[in-house]
Amino acid sequence: MSLKSLSDILGVNRSRKRIKQKKTSPDAVLNFLDLVHSWEDIVGPRISAHTLPLKNNDNCLTILTDHPVFSQQLSFLEKEIIEKVKRKFPQLTRGMTKLRFQVNAKFFRTKFEQVQKVKPENKPVTLHPRSPEYKALKKEFEGLNFETSDEQTKELLLSLFIQSKMK
Repeated sequence: MSLKSLSDILGVNRSRKRIKQKKTSPDAVLNFLDLVHSWEDIVGPRISAHTLPLKNNDNCLTILTDHPVFSQQLSFLEKEIIEKVKRKFPQLTRGMTKLRFQVNAKFFRTKFEQVQKVKPENKPVTLHPRSPEYKALKKEFEGLNFETSDEQTKELLLSLFIQSKMK
């Protein structure tokens, strides 16, 4: 008499398919934070004081508002907003086709205060090595073909090049 495992007795199939979870790339996270900080440029100062991008998934950008009026206003501007976001953040908008709205005044105030604390204006301007701007400037720098074999010198020259372009 052979012993049966519990899974054999219960009829559980051992070869279950594992559900693949979508992994968010660091570039996508960085770009979304840039979108949050650039929101005023996209929708204007009046609307940005009452709205905030909350998440981007399932081909949809979810926007948090503090009143239904602002959700309705943004819904009228949906195509224009999506186009502006696509122009400014092309890596972030693959498949973005619509906007969703979430209205919650208390949650909005909490999130808005958090975003205001970490606004780029409060910090010196720096570029993250994975940001599209950094990558573009690095590619431009590499096109200059500086003849140096020392990697440390090359990194210092790259840093100076980026700083000069940022001014």
